Order: sequence, then C-alpha cells, then structure tokens
Amino acid sequence: MKLLLENWRKYLTESHEGCPEKHARGDYKVYYSIDRFDPPPIENILNCWVENYGQVYDSSVNSRAPAFYNTEDLTPYREYTKDRLRNPPGTERYEKLKADIAENGMKEPLIVYFGENGVVKIGEGNHRHEIAMDLGIPKVPVRFVFWRNVSLKW
Repeated sequence: MKLLLENWRKYLTESHEGCPEKHARGDYKVYYSIDRFDPPPIENILNCWVENYGQVYDSSVNSRAPAFYNTEDLTPYREYTKDRLRNPPGTERYEKLKADIAENGMKEPLIVYFGENGVVKIGEGNHRHEIAMDLGIPKVPVRFVFWRNVSLKW
C-alpha cells in the first residue's frame, strides 16, 4: 500500500490556495482549494485550468459542498438559452420543477464544465438556472468538471 501511495504522489501536487503556478504539462494535475462561499469568478477558474492546468480540489467543491455563485453572473455560460430549453417555461415539466424549487430549494448543483480548449458552459442545470432567474433566487449551488475539450451545441 505504501508503494502505491508513493507512486500516486508523483502524479499529484499538493493543494494550493488560489491558482497554482504554471508548470510543464504532464500526466498529472495540480489541485487547489477555493472558498465555496466566496468563489473566484468563473473566468479565473477557466484561465487557471487553461494556462496552469489547475483544477479546483474536489473536496473543496463537490455535490455535498458546492460553491455558490450569483445567479445572474452565470448567464453568459448557459449552453441553452431560454428559447432553446428542451422544456421551456410554460411546459408541464418546467412548471413542476419550478414549483419544487420554490418550495424546497435547489436540490442539485449546476455543473459547470471547463474545457482546456477555453470553453466554459453550464452543462447540466440550464433549466434550474432559468428557474432561479424566474424566482429571483440570488445565488445558486455550482460544482465543476474539468475536461480537455468542451463544445457548445448551439
């Protein structure tokens, strides 16, 4: 077991506060922590991923402990605009989800995908984001996924 841990250490670097320094790309990643109640702007996280290969440490921001972002600040990262949602406002599914969020709050965080190719999007949660805008919810829970390439459908 000790040998296994020693082998893993060469692929990971220690966690940092804020974006870690730039380093040569390899088969390893650099992880850093953020304050989930006062997270950096999405653009800063994207730049750190693209330029420094730095990912937000999963125990810092995950499904059980998401980051909280101002709802309006996430609008530019929507993959689907209001008119392109699969279940737009007024449909039965949308209205049921809206009523549930109004009564119980948002149960699932939005998932923001960061691409090493410089693309960032809300990949999961476009309906929830639209509903949060409709209901005037000021902050929404968010977690992050880091990929090599992220594409936009529209």
